Amino acid sequence: QFHTDDFAGQVRQALLNDIQQRQNPDGGWNWAGLAAQSDLFVSADAVSLLAEANRLGWRVRPDVLQNGLNYLKREFQSAAENEIKTYLLYALTVAGDVDFAHVNRVYRERNSLRTGSLALLALMFHRLNRPELAAEINGMLTARATRQTDSATGATLAFWPSDSPFRWLEGDIETTALALLAAQTVAPQADVTTQAMEWLNAQRAWIGWGSTRANARVAAALFQYLTAARFAEDRYTLDI
Repeated sequence: QFHTDDFAGQVRQALLNDIQQRQNPDGGWNWAGLAAQSDLFVSADAVSLLAEANRLGWRVRPDVLQNGLNYLKREFQSAAENEIKTYLLYALTVAGDVDFAHVNRVYRERNSLRTGSLALLALMFHRLNRPELAAEINGMLTARATRQTDSATGATLAFWPSDSPFRWLEGDIETTALALLAAQTVAPQADVTTQAMEWLNAQRAWIGWGSTRANARVAAALFQYLTAARFAEDRYTLDI
């Protein structure tokens, strides 16, 4: 007898195993697979994924996760840009291994942070159970949104223009998806969440949103949005 849940679980575990096997000797990961030098952004995403999977009870090798954390901490020590620091700190936060003093130092420079960093900082404070700080950063993030009117429907749309010099955070679609994830997590009933979701839907093409990376960011925001969505009640009766 075939069970779709069992099959989905096997596929999920196989993908996690593949990610773990692709870890480089330095503890990090690279977009292209095994390589001499790891990429800190790819490595941060990998650690976030494995840490969350481990929290949910999937099989993650402790040594792989620890080596990944060690790599991120080394990269953090040599990082000069707050955008890089914030990306690394978010992964460490997901893994439950972040030094709040480092987060606080980035928070002190909140007024100079780029959009992606603000979004990650809001998500960090949410995970660290600091709702008042998460709300403050989300308010700053919302204020940066650009509004426009849909010419076909007259609806208000919202998006966040890209302001990052780093390839891993460039592009209006990816920036908006990350900002929407933060806004939806911190204040799911705010108008900007629906406005941003409508804008993202308007950007969709037949292959999604243009790249695997963009699709992944939008998928995370879309999942969070639909999880918290409040759909209208059915307005019909069915007689049998």
